[in-house]
Amino acid sequence: MMRDLLLSFRVRLSLDEGDPASARELLGEALDSERTVADRPMSAVLCEQLARLVLAEEAPREAARLLGVAAALQGVLDRGDPDVREMCARLRAELGTEEFDGLYASRLDSSGPAARAELRRVLGR
Repeated sequence: MMRDLLLSFRVRLSLDEGDPASARELLGEALDSERTVADRPMSAVLCEQLARLVLAEEAPREAARLLGVAAALQGVLDRGDPDVREMCARLRAELGTEEFDGLYASRLDSSGPAARAELRRVLGR
């Protein structure tokens, strides 16, 4: 568990430092960890971080869907996280509230295996 938390922190740091290539590599490493993918809250954090990455890469629709996956895994979106709040506000501004809400809701039924498949698809794994 500690390794997964440290890996998550490194992803966040890479994103903060504007290093999307490192963030993508670290997310892939985290996804390959069987411990991480079995842990729904950690998988949700990975979804949120991947949403932040793809938003930085100019893929707002993908980011909105990933936030829906994160919410499905946690039961609710982590609106206490300032990055998540900022992403939601930015996505609503870029896409419009109706499109954001539709994309977000399109993944709210994601199960653990479906969420992992979505992460793998977005990461190209």
